[in-house]
Amino acid sequence: MRNPTHYLALALLLIGGLWHTAALAQDEFSEFDAAYAGMPLPKSTRAGNWHGLVGGAVMVLQQPIADRRSFVLPLVSVTYRHSVYWHIGQLGVYVLSSDDHRARLALALKARRGYDPADYAGLAGMDKRATSAEAGLHGIWLTRAALISYGVFTDVSGHSHGNSAQLRLAHPFRIAPRWHLTPSVGAEWLSDKVVDYYYGVKPSEATPARPAYTGTASVNLRAGLMLSHRLAHAWSLFGGVGVTRLGSGISASPIVIHDTISALHFGGAWHF
Repeated sequence: MRNPTHYLALALLLIGGLWHTAALAQDEFSEFDAAYAGMPLPKSTRAGNWHGLVGGAVMVLQQPIADRRSFVLPLVSVTYRHSVYWHIGQLGVYVLSSDDHRARLALALKARRGYDPADYAGLAGMDKRATSAEAGLHGIWLTRAALISYGVFTDVSGHSHGNSAQLRLAHPFRIAPRWHLTPSVGAEWLSDKVVDYYYGVKPSEATPARPAYTGTASVNLRAGLMLSHRLAHAWSLFGGVGVTRLGSGISASPIVIHDTISALHFGGAWHF
């Protein structure tokens, strides 16, 4: 029999991999959670303690510091008894909830993905930017008009030492018995410390082609559209597009080559 520590190490590696890759997917697949919120659960799972989805997707993503790249991402979104959840890059515990669970507030922990300059053209000589862990409050309010999600976070990993806040509105429209269309809009505020850590250029990193830059607070605006199709019983297919307009504190950085970034994704999931 294998030593239990082997299984623990495997579990930690899996969680770490999900944490890192899910940081890529948070904005794009938040629409999937919104679309899923508007879908009826399979009858066999309505009374269970565990609800969620497991699946995978292919994403073509344009990053601020790089051209389009494609990724294969595992997707896991799970809630236990309306109290603890892992939602595609965010771990949380609900501390307040309405009787019908349509309004909830959670203590949450999420990732902000870093990068290795060695992987990107033009960034040679810069220091690695680590993936940060951000803790804070995350709320959800499901109304007739929209699914409203919001949050305030601060870096607790000691990397950026900054803060962020986000607001997103989404509404899943049932356009056919098995089809949902979910448009969304949102905004994210990043403090000057967050922007400076990820998009700033230190004097020691400056070159003639890459001048020193100190980041300033910025607001990113985003719009997305997702189409999902419920297959037989508990399976679904989905695809979507998203566009983000970066705030001036980010777009002015000499390492940023795109001030508007786009993403395309498609995949499938099993619901339980």
